[in-house]
Amino acid sequence: MAVPKFKISKSKKRKRRTHDKISTPDLVPCGNCGLSIPMHRICPNCGHYRVRGKTGPRTRQVIEQDES
Repeated sequence: MAVPKFKISKSKKRKRRTHDKISTPDLVPCGNCGLSIPMHRICPNCGHYRVRGKTGPRTRQVIEQDES
């Protein structure tokens, strides 16, 4: 089993980890209202979600539930 011979300094460790950050999600405009939303998500403003199939592009509306 490999064992490190020397302690890795904080600066060396942190320099190596600079690329491990999480990037921000890519935003695209909604095809219906133009609001910037993350890809492959339902638009919170208008409920539009583009679905492609054999019949061509179509939209799906979100069914809102009562808050009871």
